[in-house]
Amino acid sequence: AEKSFYGCSRLKELTLGSNLTSALNNFVPTTVNKIKVSYGGSDIPNGYFYSLVCVKEVIVSSPIVTIPSKCFCSCASLKSVTLPSSLQEIQSNAFDGCVSMTDITIPSLVQKISQYCFYACVSLKSIELPSSLIEIESYAFKNCVSLTTLTIPLNTKTVAWNSFSGCSHLIELTLGVISSSNLDYCIPNTVNRIKILNDTTSIPEGYFSDLTNVTDIILPESVMIISSKCFY
Repeated sequence: AEKSFYGCSRLKELTLGSNLTSALNNFVPTTVNKIKVSYGGSDIPNGYFYSLVCVKEVIVSSPIVTIPSKCFCSCASLKSVTLPSSLQEIQSNAFDGCVSMTDITIPSLVQKISQYCFYACVSLKSIELPSSLIEIESYAFKNCVSLTTLTIPLNTKTVAWNSFSGCSHLIELTLGVISSSNLDYCIPNTVNRIKILNDTTSIPEGYFSDLTNVTDIILPESVMIISSKCFY
């Protein structure tokens, strides 16, 4: 309940479950800077950690399968998040406004980065995406201004045209063949270097066309076919 820990001026760490029914900012005192979610069911309520501006580290070991919408939204001091291997889905705006987070590793079962997932994570410099990833939705990394390089896994087939909108310092991408579009449709004009992942065997027609700011493209030895107008 609200004010359950009122006056606990030295309370720094909490261990709790994923099955509480209310957002944590209703009762977690501002002295707490570390939270462990170590038991409970497979679900976390929407906005569970919403606006916990004091918390710097969250470790989730409970076998949850979904990070719901706005789960960590506006956790302005959050620097480190450890997610469980059971995780399969990260919903929209999950880390929206986590302005202090510098890096994150996405677990191996996640197939989609939802829209606005990392919106305005202005300190995010490194994100490790799993080989299971199939889709990156609109504005997923919007305004991640500290992101300079990114590897998009070989199995990723759909990247929305504005996924990296506002990523003003993103200069290098490593990726395979995204079947949803030519690259000029989905990568920002700040990118000047592209590396194609090993095991890519063919480059489709017009794939690199109209990339007017790209100065360096590196293809692996595995590429056997370069289709017409590829660099048009």
